[in-house]
Amino acid sequence: MMRANLPEQLALARTPVTIGRFQVFRKGNDLYQSETEVDPLGDATGHSTYKLEYAIGSGTRGFGFVVKRDGRLVEAPLSFYTKTGKWDLSPGYDNAEPGFDRFITAECVACHSGRSQPVPNRLAMYLDPPFLELPIGCENCHGPGRQHVNSAGKAPLVNPARLAPRESEAICLKCHQGNELSADSDLLAHGASMKLSRCFDASNGKLTCITCHDPHVPVPPAARPAFFRAKCLTCHTDASCGLPKQQRGAVDDCSGCHMTKRDLPEIPHTALTNHRVGVHRP
Repeated sequence: MMRANLPEQLALARTPVTIGRFQVFRKGNDLYQSETEVDPLGDATGHSTYKLEYAIGSGTRGFGFVVKRDGRLVEAPLSFYTKTGKWDLSPGYDNAEPGFDRFITAECVACHSGRSQPVPNRLAMYLDPPFLELPIGCENCHGPGRQHVNSAGKAPLVNPARLAPRESEAICLKCHQGNELSADSDLLAHGASMKLSRCFDASNGKLTCITCHDPHVPVPPAARPAFFRAKCLTCHTDASCGLPKQQRGAVDDCSGCHMTKRDLPEIPHTALTNHRVGVHRP
C-alpha cells in the first residue's frame, strides 16, 4: 500500500486512457478515475469522478487503486498491469463491471497494508487516517512491537522461524490462503496445494512456507531458478531428477519443471506458481 500520487504511478497515465465506460487520467499531481453511467440503450445518464487515494501492489504484477466514496474506501475499476504495460479492468470487473461499488473490507485491506484502522461493524469505514502504516511491515508477521521497544528489546516478539511448522505456516496463510480451497486453484491456495505434494509427506510435515521463502529477501527473477534449486537440493540430490543433466536445458530449474505457473482467470494478465509439486509430462 502506498499513496497513489507517487512519480511511478503518475507516469502510468501521461495521457487519458478509456476502457469501456471508465477512464483514468492525470490532473496536476494526482490521478483520477471516472465513470460514465449509461442506460440500457447505451445513452449517457451521468458522470462520476474520484481521485485515486492509494495504490495497492509492488508493481511487480501491477497496481490496483483505492478511492474514497462517501467516507468509505472503494476499489477503483481500472488497474495497471506490468506484464502488458497497459491499463485494464481490475480483477473481478470483467463480467459484472460494478463501477465504484466494490467496498474494501477490513479483512481484505489487512493483507495489503501495514496498520489499518477499520471502524468496527461499519462496512469499508476507517478512521482518519485510514492507515497508521501503509506498507506491510514488521508487525504483520511478528506481532505488536510496543512492549519489545519499551523494554529495550527484552520483551520477545513472535519469530516464525522458532515456531512449530503449522504455527509458523498459520502466520503466512492468514493472507496467502483463501477460504475456498481447491487443489486445482493457485489463487490463495498455496498451503493447501503444498500439503498435497509428495515433498510435504516425505518431510513428515516439516515442510512449510519459510522452508523455501524468506520474506525479508526478494529474489530477482533471473536468480530464482538457482535460488530455489538450492532449496530443493537441501532434501534432494542432483541425481534425483529423472532427466540427465544435459537434457535439463541451459538453466537447471527444478521449480520451473515441477512447480509450473498457470494463468489465473480471476486476475487478468498474471500467473501464480502451482505449489502442488509434481512430475509434469509433455
